[in-house]
Amino acid sequence: MNDDHVRRPHSRHQVSPTGDAISPGRNSRSPRCGSRHQFDHARPRGVAVWWIDILVIVTAGYLLWWVLPVLTGSPPADQAPRLYDTISSVRVVPQRATVIGYERSLFGHSWATSPATGPGCTTRERELVRQMNGTRLGTGCRPQPGTVVGPYTGTVIGGDNPVELDHIYPLSAAWDMGAYSWDSATRHRFANDPANLVVVQKKANRDKSDSLPGEWMPPQRAHRCWYARRVAAVAAAYDLPLTTTDIRVMVTWCPTDWIGLVFLR
Repeated sequence: MNDDHVRRPHSRHQVSPTGDAISPGRNSRSPRCGSRHQFDHARPRGVAVWWIDILVIVTAGYLLWWVLPVLTGSPPADQAPRLYDTISSVRVVPQRATVIGYERSLFGHSWATSPATGPGCTTRERELVRQMNGTRLGTGCRPQPGTVVGPYTGTVIGGDNPVELDHIYPLSAAWDMGAYSWDSATRHRFANDPANLVVVQKKANRDKSDSLPGEWMPPQRAHRCWYARRVAAVAAAYDLPLTTTDIRVMVTWCPTDWIGLVFLR
């Protein structure tokens, strides 16, 4: 057998061919021991890199799920200013307190009349005509609704799909946030302001109830930034505050507004 290919056992003390003892030193380890030492250190580094790869993939997937619909979606045509144009004017409060005494009639017993739309027409008929395609007014200003893409759901509503006129900043929430101190004329104007009115699917309106963004956002994610901007615009116009949670949620769903907010600060 060729001795060059025979692996001799390693011992703490080695002897030279002349019989002299060789002291172990830094380079006295066998190649096998060196390889094992390197392999033991390489394993945890490989596992760490593997976990980093998974984290990057999951993060990228989440960003696509979150940002892509906002950037590529088709929000309603009725736009509001970007958050950095309005949110600095909105007062922030820790939480919403319930103020007793709210009644819908405190914002007007009915919709305000809108003679320009037609005889006997109100704000409701005016907004249905303005926001829905193909809406016609019949006898007594009774609307024959057309259709529109619901801003809360992203689905076509109208016809057999009942619609309602929603207050983007709910009347009950406005009462709690300061409208209880307004005079009746201001409350009536607020309830009939087109900037605060939107035609939506009946079920979506009921699901929202009197919630603010911290508690509810439209199920159609591509429209959430549009909704946040509309809420902020109304809040700024009427000096109504929003909670810290409301602001955080609104900013989260408007990633394209972040740059402006950073420079604003």
